[in-house]
Amino acid sequence: MSRNRTTARDDILLPYPPRGGRTMLFGTLFVAGGIALFFANLHRRQRRKEDLDEIIGGAIPTWQRRVHQNNHPSYYPGLQTLQADSIPPRSKPVPPPTREQEGRHVTLATYFARPNNTPESRYQQPTPQRSSKDDPALSYTKSPDYCKSYDKTPKHWRDKKEAAIFNSEL
Repeated sequence: MSRNRTTARDDILLPYPPRGGRTMLFGTLFVAGGIALFFANLHRRQRRKEDLDEIIGGAIPTWQRRVHQNNHPSYYPGLQTLQADSIPPRSKPVPPPTREQEGRHVTLATYFARPNNTPESRYQQPTPQRSSKDDPALSYTKSPDYCKSYDKTPKHWRDKKEAAIFNSEL
């Protein structure tokens, strides 16, 4: 029993198809013919577009059209390549934007205190929020000091004082 060991058994290997070369040749020709028909159809559709469009001849408005406009300005009499050329410079600078409305969040308490609260106005942007426990004018957040932005709070000063006392005792 001195057989060579292989990873695949000989009886599992499939034989080649009887006309393998012919199958490969016709398959390749079939795929190549499909690709050739696809590109022939693309060229046919482009020629048809060029025949039907009298103005720009079916050209797709891309960089080629822009280059053609720059090289032949008389061919496009009413067009400008850049519309910014036709805008005159300002004699006075634009005034800075005015702040007509403060974009703060409205709490439900202040919303219901308004005289003109209608059910439709509740869907304003930003929508009214739940009030804080401490101050009904401030909106609820998970961080209670967040509504005071990054100001130093009494809790901050108390912690700093306790840390100074603790460090002096050491």
